[in-house]
Amino acid sequence: MKILIASKFNDIEVIDSSFVPRNGEIVDLFYKPMPKVVKVICHPSDETLKEFTLCNLAFKIEAIVFVA
Repeated sequence: MKILIASKFNDIEVIDSSFVPRNGEIVDLFYKPMPKVVKVICHPSDETLKEFTLCNLAFKIEAIVFVA
């Protein structure tokens, strides 16, 4: 599944993953010390994806994970 990971510093990355990280888990992306998951949106709508200008992707984003 495709998940979008967004940091508090506006870093965004779309990755393939077999699972969705839960709140409090550590993600090894963007910066050190590694950020923790603070919010997860499962099955985001097109309206939500428009905020990331990603509504016209050729694949479906199954979750948005926010880290800080």
